[in-house]
Amino acid sequence: MPWPTHYLITFRGTLGNPPIEIWSTSLRLSRQLAGTSDYDLDQGDLDDLANDFGGFLEAGFFGSEVKFTEARAYKIGADGRTVGDVLYSVLATPRGGVAGAPAHPWQCTPVLSFRTNVQRGPASRGRMYLPPVRIPVDAGDGKMSSAARDALLEQCRQFIVDANNRPGIEDGTGNVSVVSPRAGGKIADVNRLRMGRVFDTMRSRRNALLEDYADTQSGL
Repeated sequence: MPWPTHYLITFRGTLGNPPIEIWSTSLRLSRQLAGTSDYDLDQGDLDDLANDFGGFLEAGFFGSEVKFTEARAYKIGADGRTVGDVLYSVLATPRGGVAGAPAHPWQCTPVLSFRTNVQRGPASRGRMYLPPVRIPVDAGDGKMSSAARDALLEQCRQFIVDANNRPGIEDGTGNVSVVSPRAGGKIADVNRLRMGRVFDTMRSRRNALLEDYADTQSGL
């Protein structure tokens, strides 16, 4: 099934002080500009997106073990594969969390859900796994507090607003979108965000953590 042409943007970095693991997360951008041909993202656009994401991490909630080192932009063609060269924005100095130690294992993280004006089916929803946060859970119900959830969601909202307003295209085009190859290919701008209070488990991060076992030798 054909994919609508778009950009896949990945944000990557390291975990640990000193770094011992890597993390990544991603979002997708539409390419269609109203009344013109498809938009081509350039180096300046990607550098601006990287700056937005760095500011997002530095605004709070993320621990000092989370470092952001680079962003990449992949132009995705109708076959779902990369078209042309990948763009890189490599930070001279890593940016990242500024707030203390982690509160949870690195694989436990909130999930930011994307919603569009499509009510159901292809391009109706997407998600973005955030880097590990240092938000504690409530001892009574095992979830983050409503106040913490709301504050983090607002921080995410501001990042998406910033990502949609890159230099030269502040007209509401080239937006963060949900893309699907189903039903002939669907794409829709993200117009609202959702976040729950329960932490999710990102299996790829869990699988990347090497176990260090200990065995009892006696005393049983």
